[in-house]
Amino acid sequence: MISLKDVTVSYRAGGNRIDVLSNVSVDFEPGVNIGILGPRGCGKSTLMRLLGSHIKPSSGRVHRSGRVSWPMASMRPIARTLSLRSNIEFLSTLYRVPASRVATRVEEIAGLRGHLDTRADRLPNEVMSRAVYAMCLAMEFDYYLADEALFLGDFRFRERAQGYLDEMRGRKTLIFATRSYLNVRRQCDIIYILNEGRLIKYDDVSQAIEAFKAL
Repeated sequence: MISLKDVTVSYRAGGNRIDVLSNVSVDFEPGVNIGILGPRGCGKSTLMRLLGSHIKPSSGRVHRSGRVSWPMASMRPIARTLSLRSNIEFLSTLYRVPASRVATRVEEIAGLRGHLDTRADRLPNEVMSRAVYAMCLAMEFDYYLADEALFLGDFRFRERAQGYLDEMRGRKTLIFATRSYLNVRRQCDIIYILNEGRLIKYDDVSQAIEAFKAL
């Protein structure tokens, strides 16, 4: 479970204090796909960075049990001067999963057979995006953090990645932050709307979408 207890995240702008999150308490349960809907600039990226331990709250506590992914399309975990295979071996050791299984899944999901021994900085950005996305899926995290980049890549890649997401549903937790209510309808079981520092839960996805459209 990921739990936020009385969490506030603030920053200063022009001498004023801005609360991106204001005294938020919430439990993100395991095995449920969660959508975070919010308008542009509401703090979705800040919330995801908080969940991924990249920032600390200004006040309150964040508790995590289980393994939390990096943002699924982020290049941050990749050493660009190493081959994809070397990156897979390093990350597999770090997260204690079999490197051979991860390599096989990355080849399948990203369509990279024959490219794993290529240095990352010699691959096109679009190929690297598919590779890091596939690596993240293959690491078997308990919680996956995603944004609009969840739908990157060409049609065949998206279909393969969606197959893995569908297979994990009910066993893993996807936390998906977006402005696209059309995408959360397919992916998510529970919706939270983030707006003006508050995080409001909706168990009914359709009701959440109507509330979001009314903002």
